[in-house]
Amino acid sequence: MSRKLYPFLTLLYSPWILAQEGVDVDPELNPEAAWYEHPTLWILLAVGLVVALLVLRKQSRRPGRN
Repeated sequence: MSRKLYPFLTLLYSPWILAQEGVDVDPELNPEAAWYEHPTLWILLAVGLVVALLVLRKQSRRPGRN
């Protein structure tokens, strides 16, 4: 029985096998940068953290110090 089905199964699966050989993956050469890769974001974040630390430092001073 399996010898009779072999030619039929070969003809049935051959298009899928041949289709997989011609697959050409063409990756994008210049993908858009992710949001965390922009230097402007990191500069603004650093400036914001410095300002926040200075504000917290000013608020947490003891009353006897200048």
